[in-house]
Amino acid sequence: MSPAPRDRPRPPLNMRTMLRVALPVLAIAIALCWPWTRSPEPGALAPMEPAAVPATPIVEGLMALPRTADDAPGEPLHRESVDGSQGLRGRTIAATGELLAHVVIAAIPAPTMSPMALAMQAERGVLPAPVATTRSASDGSFALELPPGAAGTVLELWALQDNHADTMWTQRSLARNEWRDLGDLRLAPAFPVDGMVVDAAGQPIAGARITARSSNGSLRQLPDRGDDATVRSDLDGRFRITHLGKGSCWFAAEADGHARCERDQQQVFDDQPNELLLTLLPGGAAEGIVVDSAGATIAGAVVIGEAEEPANLARPTTRSDAFGRFTLTGLDRGSWQLRASAPGHQTAATGPATAGARGLRLQLAACAQVRLRVTDLRGRPLQRYTVTARPPSTQPTAAMWAMAPVAVEPDQVRDGTFTLDGFEDGTWQLEVRAPAQALTFSAPFEVHHARLVEVTVAVRAGGSIAGQVLDAHGKAVAGARVHSQPDGHGDGELGSVFRNLQVWDVSDAEAGTDASGRFELRHLAPGSYQLRIDRSNCMPCFVRGLLVHEGGATEVPVQRLAAGCAVTGTVRHEQGPAADVFVHVLAIDVGDLPAGYAIEQAADADGRFGLPMRLRPGRYAAMAGRRLPDNRFQEDADREASRQEFTIAAEQDRLEITLRFVQ
Repeated sequence: MSPAPRDRPRPPLNMRTMLRVALPVLAIAIALCWPWTRSPEPGALAPMEPAAVPATPIVEGLMALPRTADDAPGEPLHRESVDGSQGLRGRTIAATGELLAHVVIAAIPAPTMSPMALAMQAERGVLPAPVATTRSASDGSFALELPPGAAGTVLELWALQDNHADTMWTQRSLARNEWRDLGDLRLAPAFPVDGMVVDAAGQPIAGARITARSSNGSLRQLPDRGDDATVRSDLDGRFRITHLGKGSCWFAAEADGHARCERDQQQVFDDQPNELLLTLLPGGAAEGIVVDSAGATIAGAVVIGEAEEPANLARPTTRSDAFGRFTLTGLDRGSWQLRASAPGHQTAATGPATAGARGLRLQLAACAQVRLRVTDLRGRPLQRYTVTARPPSTQPTAAMWAMAPVAVEPDQVRDGTFTLDGFEDGTWQLEVRAPAQALTFSAPFEVHHARLVEVTVAVRAGGSIAGQVLDAHGKAVAGARVHSQPDGHGDGELGSVFRNLQVWDVSDAEAGTDASGRFELRHLAPGSYQLRIDRSNCMPCFVRGLLVHEGGATEVPVQRLAAGCAVTGTVRHEQGPAADVFVHVLAIDVGDLPAGYAIEQAADADGRFGLPMRLRPGRYAAMAGRRLPDNRFQEDADREASRQEFTIAAEQDRLEITLRFVQ
């Protein structure tokens, strides 16, 4: 369930709450993607991309995109099962190569919601949960069987074990009855965090409950990484966390009689001791009960506290017990707003409350329901489709308030209809995707007072875009990937981070070129499109201004892709080669590339680098600098000092450049 749309007052979400979620998402997404790193080569069946969860700042959770690990599994093998099952096989190993036994392996559907919507779901206690979990055997091997509903879904595969960093790989969707052999999965190294919990006078607090998560995993239901405290402080107030890798992490500490302390965006380093001091101010708890509109108690409701003091970003959280009662600990001595939510109910909030308050009553109204009928253009009900509910797509923040997509299967359809629950009062719209049909939106509709609303969506067959891709010499390019996008879309890896913050009214489809270089994208929603064409080891190219009509076929002019130029070089400072720096190359004037399209590559210990893709003819700027998460100004100064522009000529095959900056 999501917060109510903007057209009515929403007590559960004020502007400060919104900024608490939005600003970290935006700031860190930009930090992650400036300059952009190239996304993995797309494909129907692609190898997993391993990533140490803590290796990058938060975006996913808020939605971090983890850094790619150095050791990626090889090309997976795909085998069809004989018993109708499907799943993933592999072996877990440490960063040093030894086999790891008893590693927890969990598969979670990759979130398709915006970071804001995912965070709002989390505040309601709804988090993406594993669809399957297992442990590796004594020889490190594992076989993770996935339920039928997981087929066709992009998955996050998590590996969890203390003394090794929580590690995640993105796994492209499996076909039904497919068992995929992933080979060796290498867990990233962990770097211990030693800390101390003290009170306002600096005295140690024994028995404090400390929770730590990688920023990337904070919005997932990870086994052994739940709401319960991971460690407790000893008699000297000290503690140690042993499952975090390099990068941005989140910490929280609580103790009886004290206010909760939270620290987000805390860097864990691999080259220096990680030490953390958590200070707990005096505080207490508030008690109350959660009931429905008829006065019946609600068990399992999520209750969250938000301080009236803007500087206090702690968010104490609890759940109501079997009798609807709750005790929210960790409040300081200021004023707090308490919010409660539960499945099937709308969110409600108290007025200002303080630590020590008793008898608080949070009354939750029931959510509205929508009875949905999806038909083809002949009026025949469809039995399989995916539906996403959000405010009307004309609202700029529509994607932020989206509910989680619901995959409807034939056994869930009754008399041609499916019932959706969880609607707050307001204006909504449904997005429907069905096999062999075009993306279709319902007309906007109103819901209020827990009523049942009838909605019918007649999906369209859509149109198509087809064409051919050749190289500069006229030879067919097989295996290129072609993606459809809204015309004028500012593509790039930064754009991909914000994809889930947008609602597209055209289809985002993908196809590969065959042996003759031909491709066809079918069942596209009518509208104005551009295509992005990706070829292995080359920069993408774009085709703009394509119109798709219902039932029509749009033929694209033959696309000729230049082989491009391999760019290598050295980064130097006044004392010699510069190690452990990153090189950024930006497109200044390169044909159809979006302005500012960027590539990033790390230099080695000798300051040498080679860009991961060949550059097309055009004008570029290269710059280099140290990665300094705690000193962005110095990062900018490095790039400015080393900036060098250069031109790639047609048919140019190689270029060597040298970048210099003052250390």
